[in-house]
Amino acid sequence: MNQSGLQRAACVLGALLCLAGCAAPAIEMPELKIPSMPWPSSPALLDPPSAEQRIEIAGTLSRLLNGSTVQLPDDTFAASAELTVLPPAQGTPGKSATARDLTKPAKFRLLSQRGKCLIEQVEGGKREPLPNVKCKAAK
Repeated sequence: MNQSGLQRAACVLGALLCLAGCAAPAIEMPELKIPSMPWPSSPALLDPPSAEQRIEIAGTLSRLLNGSTVQLPDDTFAASAELTVLPPAQGTPGKSATARDLTKPAKFRLLSQRGKCLIEQVEGGKREPLPNVKCKAAK
């Protein structure tokens, strides 16, 4: 066989292989599972601190603490990205509270993530967005 005959035979063989590949049943490929990487977050401070922001933070903390009432000091998240919330005082209605519950205090952290503020419960890692709160990365 001369060279042009070999070229024709190679082309015919290639075409037959292509047609056979097209006629073959499709092979199911498992879906690649790429672990989702959370956006990095960093400790944050209120920018600037305000009563309105403290109200939103108190409401979010209350939800995270299953409805417990939370009162925040004026300097909440102004100088530190950390906050410790003590359990509510125990007392009889109408009388002053003299004892505290012995449950562990809850610790929270204010975070900045992609320009948004969120609060994280340190133990357990629950996070809640704070859509109306402005914050900046803590130094």
